Amino acid sequence: VPLEAGGEVSMGSTLSGLQRSDQILTWEHRHQVCNGKWTSRDYDFKKPDTDLTASMKTVVDLEGTDALEHYEYPGRYAESSDGDTRVRRRLESRESMFNLVRASSMCRTYGPGFWFKIQDHHNPAEVGKSYVVRSIRHKAALPGAYLSGAQTEKFDYTNEFEAFPKEIDYRPPVRTPRPRMYGAQTAVVVGPKGEEIYADEYGRIKVQFHWDRDGQADENSSCWMRVAYSMAGRQWGGLFTPRIGHEVMVEFEEGDPDRPYVTGCVYNENNRPPYAPDKMGTVTCLKTNSSKGGGGFNELRI
Repeated sequence: VPLEAGGEVSMGSTLSGLQRSDQILTWEHRHQVCNGKWTSRDYDFKKPDTDLTASMKTVVDLEGTDALEHYEYPGRYAESSDGDTRVRRRLESRESMFNLVRASSMCRTYGPGFWFKIQDHHNPAEVGKSYVVRSIRHKAALPGAYLSGAQTEKFDYTNEFEAFPKEIDYRPPVRTPRPRMYGAQTAVVVGPKGEEIYADEYGRIKVQFHWDRDGQADENSSCWMRVAYSMAGRQWGGLFTPRIGHEVMVEFEEGDPDRPYVTGCVYNENNRPPYAPDKMGTVTCLKTNSSKGGGGFNELRI
């Protein structure tokens, strides 16, 4: 969004009694400690050997910030370029808070996004510098005589605002917390109509959660979800793909709602155990079911 120019302003005096509508009344710099470095890392199972670490140093010249590194995992990105962009924006957000000006003025045209240039100031170092209004609070008062139509008393207006140097690439602070999933949920495996098994090359499946009111219990009900096994090596390990209609346990990597994965299957009234545990509790077995249609099986029973 292009910034709007607010013109040139001068530093005035609240004691002179000769205030103009384009004067700044008070001016104070507020400095905040900034991270000297921002590092983020993530992992993509499709590229397990790729290092997705992104790191950047601050442009703020302040002694002692080199040791103040912010490290985050997961960064929630799958490409290194996305990681670089995320790190740059997060660091710019912190840098934007390093040097803020808190001031008051009589400039009625000011608003967030307006920029102005200092024409005259009691500190010569400020002259010629430009600042952008970050936030502003307006104060106005209409005297009783003004309201009655006499208009003999002056309309009183001031504002208080925060601003930052115009050369800074401003980023607003990240304050909205990301949703976090706690604990496990159960869901039902779904897929295209007429299929019994629906999985991709990684053995991932799709599910419909019990709380989902919009899903149609088909291949569009969720994203692909990885399935956890007791072993998973290079073309060796366990493989038992949950089938459509199975009830499964779903958890979330790092509590991220965008990264669900299946941790196991559970029996229910429609899908009961092959043997009644209350009567044959000593039986341990692994029993398959032929597909499509069933009717055949293989079984390992102890």
